[in-house]
Amino acid sequence: MVNHGPQQPYYAPQPGYPPPPAPPTNQPKKFGWGALILVGALCFLFGVGCGAMSGSPSTSSSNSSAPSAPTLAPAAGEDAPATAQTVEAAPEPEGPEAGTIPQGEWIVGDEVAPGRYRSAGAETGIFELCSVFVNDESGSVMDFSTGNEGEQVLITIPENAATVSNSGCVPFRPVG
Repeated sequence: MVNHGPQQPYYAPQPGYPPPPAPPTNQPKKFGWGALILVGALCFLFGVGCGAMSGSPSTSSSNSSAPSAPTLAPAAGEDAPATAQTVEAAPEPEGPEAGTIPQGEWIVGDEVAPGRYRSAGAETGIFELCSVFVNDESGSVMDFSTGNEGEQVLITIPENAATVSNSGCVPFRPVG
């Protein structure tokens, strides 16, 4: 008698193995070259707009950071001197105006007096968000406040504070 049993042994699926993944389907592209070019052009225009709004002067060939002093021309009827006379420009005062806290980082006690200050909110611009931080000697934040354009921002600077930083806010004025 001839045995006609299975020619290959039966292997049952092993527990713990997932089924094989489905073959990938051809899905249409959501974005093509046109979208990529459009996004690139918008980014370029945004960058140009930000540069134009920053108000920074264009780069010059002079690497000197000090402004040149103006020269005086001789008065009518006088001979021109052998060398031009220069007038020293008055140095700009360092630090904030008395009683205000403009944008920047300021030393409490030397440049800014301790106390309570108020700002009208963020300056008009692209982001219109302002923040002010009061830090101690170690740089830890003691107090902070944020605001949008038109939102009043209040901050208290204690006597043991080391620095106060204003970023994007209309200059702070003392309260009371």
